[in-house]
Order: sequence, then C-alpha cells, then structure tokens
Amino acid sequence: MPSRLLRLATMVLPILVGVVATTWGLTEYLDATATITPKPPPTYGILAFSSLNLSVRSIAGWVHTVDVGGDRLDLHLWFRTSVSSPLDQETCSCEHVFGFQAPGQAEISSARAWSGDVEIEILTKRVHVENDTSIVYIGFIPSPGLTELDFDIWFIWTGVLSRLTYWTYSLLIPVATTADNVFTDYFLSRGQPTLIPDFSGRFSLSIHLPEDCEVRGAVPPMTHESVHSLRTDGSYSPIRFYVWDMEFGSVPSPSWGQPMSEVLSVTFESIEGLSRYNRLLFDSGLWIGIGIANIIGGLLEALRYLSGIGRRERHEK
Repeated sequence: MPSRLLRLATMVLPILVGVVATTWGLTEYLDATATITPKPPPTYGILAFSSLNLSVRSIAGWVHTVDVGGDRLDLHLWFRTSVSSPLDQETCSCEHVFGFQAPGQAEISSARAWSGDVEIEILTKRVHVENDTSIVYIGFIPSPGLTELDFDIWFIWTGVLSRLTYWTYSLLIPVATTADNVFTDYFLSRGQPTLIPDFSGRFSLSIHLPEDCEVRGAVPPMTHESVHSLRTDGSYSPIRFYVWDMEFGSVPSPSWGQPMSEVLSVTFESIEGLSRYNRLLFDSGLWIGIGIANIIGGLLEALRYLSGIGRRERHEK
C-alpha cells in the first residue's frame, strides 16, 4: 500500500506542480502582452477666463512630478496678464475670478496673485468638473489702478497620461485655439459672466520626468533642456527639465461650435517598465517550460504505471 501511494504521488504531484507553474506563467505572459487601448485626445484645451477684461501676455508651466502608475502630474502654471480696462473703485468693490479650463481632473494645491510688489489676497480656490473637463479658478478683489496682474496656480492633474505599450506613455497638453468652452454657462448660472482674454505671446512648458524615463518623441520638437539646482540641506539637488517654447498669434478665435486646440505631445518610455516587461516575458517562458515539463513527466509516469498494470493482468491470465 505505501508503494502504491508513493507511485501515485510520483504521478499526481508533477502534474499538479505543472498546472500551477503553467498557470502562473500564462498569467505573467498575458499581463505583459495585454492589449492596451490609448485614450482619445481631449475635447477641450487649456483656455483662460476672467471676470475682468484682461489679455494674456505669456504662459509658463512646470511639470514638477509625473506619476506614470497613478496617471498624475503636479503642474504649476504662471499667467502674466495686462489689464485692458481701467480698474476703478466700483470694479474693485466686489470679488472677481481668474482661472482656466483643462482636460481631466484637477485639484488646486496652491495659488497666488500679485501685481509688481503688491500681493493680492486669494479669497477662494475652486474646481468644478464638467464633461471630463476641469474648471479651475480663484477669487480675489483687485486694487484700483493696477495695469498688470500675475497669477500662479499649482494643481494636481490626473487623467492626462495615456499608456501606449507596457513601458511607453504619451502626455498630451492641448492649448485651445477657439473660444469653445465649458465654463461660460457655469458662471452664468452663478450670476457672474466671464470674458476670454486674448492670448498673443509665448507659451513655455518645462517637464521633469522620473529618473528612469526618457523622451522618445515630441511634437513639436523639444526646444532645449535645462537643469534647475535646488538648495536642500546645505547642498544642491539638480533637477532636469525638458523645455518647449511655443509662440501663439492671436488666440482664441471665435467659437465655431467645434473645439480646436494646438497640442504638445510627448512620448516617453520607462526604463523600469521595459525591464519589468522583459522580466515578465522571461519568467513566463520559464514557468510555462517548467510546468509543461512537469505535466509531461507526470503523464509519462502514469502511462508507465498503467502499462505495468496491463502487463501484470495479461501475465496473470
């Protein structure tokens, strides 16, 4: 009886081990080769608005953090504007807004407004999401006589990264070239009409990618790279930025009922993701090989066992 159990174990255990190993290998293979559907481009681009009559002279943006796993960016936008209509006492007696629409989901982490050396108090910071587009804005009371206003807004931005392959990603940052938007009706419902500032000038964007990521393509092409050395704990920590400088004419054009944007598209790959992909393929092949070998070994052992039983039965006859 013990010999039969041992013989049975030599047949069943390899088959069980083989099934488990093969299943594990197939799971890793399917994980590495799963079909990935890239996200469609966003409908609406970044478009500024204000309840004051302003014109935007330049926009500068810094992407300080890119979390590819969490589809999240930490973005800082700086709008430099000129006041197109004089700010009198009546205009400055109530709260005004400045903000922008952006695709995806946004959450304001910090905001600042100023004019020259004059700091302007931020009264409110809000985000309203509509049609997968975030309406990001701040409320403030301007001072009479100001001719320029600068706005700094730091926010967490999600839903804008698109995965192309297991290790390759695309970042699309659209800038609206038409006045089509989602915020006009929103503010009208709140009893606060908004204006869309003219923008004619420079749009600069600097992107800091994780250390294991490299740019593989960009439209338009990258302008240059820069290194920002931040002083921390008595020493400098250099941070590498990829920089794009773009010039815009007079935008946005009137609404066509058909939102249009100029898009900055950056494709980059994660070296860690590529390494993980290659490791999954290697491990899956290894586990599948071990599993099939064990299954075949167990089946051959079963066939030998059954063949031995058949010979003994014929011999007994």
